[in-house]
Amino acid sequence: MGIPVVASSMSVQGMPEQIKKYIFTADSPQEFADKTLGILSDKNIRNSFIPEAKENVRNFLSWDVLVNNFLEGIKEIQNP
Repeated sequence: MGIPVVASSMSVQGMPEQIKKYIFTADSPQEFADKTLGILSDKNIRNSFIPEAKENVRNFLSWDVLVNNFLEGIKEIQNP
């Protein structure tokens, strides 16, 4: 965690909206290169964006949160 991600728009489908805003999307080789170089050269990303993203990923995608959401979904199915 804490490392910027460049991913295709298809690969982020289904991700929580709170997390998608921290993923740089690119759908062509040139876009991937441009986004990667942009991340590497932007001090703002390193100084503010990364810590904020790290905290939100922890809040929405930690194992505890994912397992709890899964178990809640099972309970809803069992007891509609």
